[in-house]
Amino acid sequence: MGRPCPHCGQRISRTVDECPYCGTKVQSQRPWYVWLLGGLMVLILFLWLGDLSSLAHFAETLFTFARGVGNQAP
Repeated sequence: MGRPCPHCGQRISRTVDECPYCGTKVQSQRPWYVWLLGGLMVLILFLWLGDLSSLAHFAETLFTFARGVGNQAP
């Protein structure tokens, strides 16, 4: 997939730093799935290195609090 050069309008690759036609410096673009995979890897690393029992306790406390807020009378 290409994109137009902001200066000359020719189709260029998303990964180039410079337009091959006019020499304009362009910022390379990363596809959306690169950001998704990076975020997923960070999340997996966080869960792998974290203390799962404290994370489970935090989730239980959060759900108990949310359930208590939902049951309050107006």
